[in-house]
Amino acid sequence: MLEQKGVAHLTKLWQTPPSPEIASEAQKITSQFTKDKSIALLCAGLSGVAVNTGYEYYRQLSTALFTLGLQKGLQIESLMPWHVPPEGPENYIFTVEEAKIISSGLKQRGLKVGFVHGHYRILTPANWANVALAAEQCDMLLLGIEDGWRTKQFKNAEPVFRDWQRHQWVQASGFDGGLVRISRTDYSDKGYKRILSKIKPNIYFGNLSIPQEKQKEMEERAAACGATYIALPKQEGFSTSDFLGKNVH
Repeated sequence: MLEQKGVAHLTKLWQTPPSPEIASEAQKITSQFTKDKSIALLCAGLSGVAVNTGYEYYRQLSTALFTLGLQKGLQIESLMPWHVPPEGPENYIFTVEEAKIISSGLKQRGLKVGFVHGHYRILTPANWANVALAAEQCDMLLLGIEDGWRTKQFKNAEPVFRDWQRHQWVQASGFDGGLVRISRTDYSDKGYKRILSKIKPNIYFGNLSIPQEKQKEMEERAAACGATYIALPKQEGFSTSDFLGKNVH
């Protein structure tokens, strides 16, 4: 996890002047947001990936977002990937059973709980953008990330980074929701319905990038647990496979 004392030096390593195209992309992504803190989340999250991977695209895009954040009057600290949970990072990664307890307690207090999940093999800018958009619509967003072994076994796709690295990026971004580890063995619609029946969110988020038949499944999952289903926007570069082929060099 990055710490404040090291970020001033690291900025020189990750920030690269963006091309006009990437600067325009930063403007386009952030134009969707209704809260400035979403820019901070996106910038810090992408910066963490940039520091650890050195990918030029991430370096340029995070620099463009950094500039936009400063123009919005955001604090430099909020735009940098050094956020560490006060009780230690390991205490902010929850099982589904723990997420169930958290969700129940928040709802009893009248707070709105959202749940979104995915494989997030690298956490593309499109992934981050939809996480930020989901977080804007609830008081607490629970973000489910599939274990890498499940991605390999059930989707026949190689994990790009290890689980702990992806968890670290989310935490370093300043994400103030709950990170939920999805590691059960039942990879089916029935399995996801079981997760929803435990967490019982107010809002279950999908996205318009997935096929229509899957949208229907997700709507039914939401209805079964009394949640509202919201499909997040279709974002360019949402698919990790497509994204990796274009933007990591």
